[in-house]
Amino acid sequence: TSVVPTNQPVRTQAPTITPRATNTPLPTEGAPYALVDQNEVCEVDLPGSLIQVYVYNRADNPVAGVRIEISITNGGMETFYTGLYPEISLGYADYLMAEGMSYNLRVGQAGQLLQNLSIPRCEDADGNPFPGSIELIFKKPD
Repeated sequence: TSVVPTNQPVRTQAPTITPRATNTPLPTEGAPYALVDQNEVCEVDLPGSLIQVYVYNRADNPVAGVRIEISITNGGMETFYTGLYPEISLGYADYLMAEGMSYNLRVGQAGQLLQNLSIPRCEDADGNPFPGSIELIFKKPD
């Protein structure tokens, strides 16, 4: 065993400087996404009445991580993002609509507000009515 002599000064660590946290700037989206197509989807086998959103960049590539805000006319807002269903498309997101509700939707931070979206009425091959879905396609303008 080694013994440290008591007459020797013990070296202490110098204080370390901890850098302060800084705000990381968020990436800007640039020009807002524009609605380029809106369609009623009348497919009996869809799992409910959906607002189906597809978002593309200028080169027609799907864009994941795009923020979508949806609100109902009487109040309340939810946020969801593209890219959660890569098996459909990286630029795809959907929202399940409720009967009798009207929705407002915005894609991106400064995108146009689409108002009064609601479940479309469809008919099957026998003429029986059923609730449909809405497909919205957004793209960065040229």
